[in-house]
Amino acid sequence: MAGKTLNAKNLQALGTERLAELVMTLVQGSAPLKREARAALLEASGTEALATEVRKRLATIRRSRSYISWRKRKTFLRDLTNQRDIITTRIAPDNPKTAYDLLWQFLETASPVIDRTGGDLEEILMLYDDACPHLNEIALNAKIEPVALAERVFTTVTGDGAFGIFRELIPKLQEALGEAGLNTLTQHYTAALDDPVWDGDAVLRIGLMQLADLAGDADAYAAQFEPEMRRMPKVAAKIAFRLLKAGRPGEALALLDGADHDERRPPEWTRARIDALDALELGDEAQDMRWRAFKASLNGEYLREHLQRLPDFDDVEAEERALNYVTGEHGFDRALSFLITWPDHDRAAALILAQLGTINGGSYFLLAPAADALEAKQPLAATILRRAMIEDTLNGGKSKRYKHAARHMLECESADAVIDDYGPLNSHEAFVSGLRERHGRKYAFWDLV
Repeated sequence: MAGKTLNAKNLQALGTERLAELVMTLVQGSAPLKREARAALLEASGTEALATEVRKRLATIRRSRSYISWRKRKTFLRDLTNQRDIITTRIAPDNPKTAYDLLWQFLETASPVIDRTGGDLEEILMLYDDACPHLNEIALNAKIEPVALAERVFTTVTGDGAFGIFRELIPKLQEALGEAGLNTLTQHYTAALDDPVWDGDAVLRIGLMQLADLAGDADAYAAQFEPEMRRMPKVAAKIAFRLLKAGRPGEALALLDGADHDERRPPEWTRARIDALDALELGDEAQDMRWRAFKASLNGEYLREHLQRLPDFDDVEAEERALNYVTGEHGFDRALSFLITWPDHDRAAALILAQLGTINGGSYFLLAPAADALEAKQPLAATILRRAMIEDTLNGGKSKRYKHAARHMLECESADAVIDDYGPLNSHEAFVSGLRERHGRKYAFWDLV
């Protein structure tokens, strides 16, 4: 007798006839479920029959012009995901060559699908992007000739109208392309770049940059930028990183220092220049730049690197100086964020107490995780942050945040048991009483509490 719990073992006990009846009932009125059930039946007949079904379905998807509304999107994505998974998990193990052709057919549906889809495309783009690594594995198993693969990659990437979805296809197929395939692609891209029809198309330059990276050729990468672009700090940094990887730190430093002067040089430029100075064993200059970079950005990575390179005991004094700078020279939000992640929770708690009454309770994305981090050892500081968020919510009548404010109230109540001295703050009971007096008519909030 089958058990009452709904699981695979108990369902098997129902017998094939009853299970078949249940399946037929479930698939009625659901085209995706019907297709899945039909795929299971076809699989029993062999991968060729299953492949024929997938091929028909992909052709239908590619030909269709009907708009995919948000109501239909979930069902459509499930269907599309199912087609991909049938190819990669059911057909590919037994027939990789057929799976190879089918997966290309799947990828070729990207542009028409996107053309008839509105709203956020992230899920759809990820679905196609996730199929690309499977193509590499299947091409290897199918022993696809690298030059033939390169020809197909070039046609697909350069003809990609689907929001650049195949922009990363070359790196993802590096293994299957091999040296011969990569060389073929380099020849095609270079020839196309010289063709006036392309007019220096960005797709070609991106492809050549990827091929240069895969070959470890810093000069070929740099050649994709015009001389005036190489003077842009961000571009100079990109090239410098590749020169450093190639063991050419002197050239990297010269390129970075020759970049256009800009008071707000991007983080990449700073990072690259520090790395170049280290590679050239210019330690003092690198340390000075780390310290200045830390002060400008409050990036803890620079400070850690700076401290690690100091002699014993000097690092303690330098850290104290850095943390005093954080709390004395920057706004509350930036200082608190740094102290929580560094971490120095005692100093963070002192900062919160010093700013009592001036904390912006609307900074939820900072205050909520900060309170969570502090509640174990600094419950009073955590309570101050949570009270600030509660008051901001109620004062502003932000009803969408009532559930969060109610949670913060319960957290304050929990912390009350371990707080011996509220200092300048009202007790928890007095805080709640004050809220009820000022916001007693906000029934939706109090019901949640």
